[in-house]
Amino acid sequence: MTQPWLFALAVLAILATPGPTNMLLATGGALAGVRRSLALVAAEALGYGLASSAIGLVLRPALERFALIAAGARILVGIYLLG
Repeated sequence: MTQPWLFALAVLAILATPGPTNMLLATGGALAGVRRSLALVAAEALGYGLASSAIGLVLRPALERFALIAAGARILVGIYLLG
């Protein structure tokens, strides 16, 4: 993605979908209150940032060099998302 607004929309979509980290945020907010749970928001954002950076810095060069591996990865991710 080369456009920052498109990236921001993708991040918002990810954060809006149900999942374990969002359930953690909701549970933390319900049990401890929003103010005490703000650290969880920062931790989630940091986790997403670190994972995205690692994928971009480590896997992207390999996937660009080996097109067959990139195609295989896309197929595996597609199967995972369908399952």
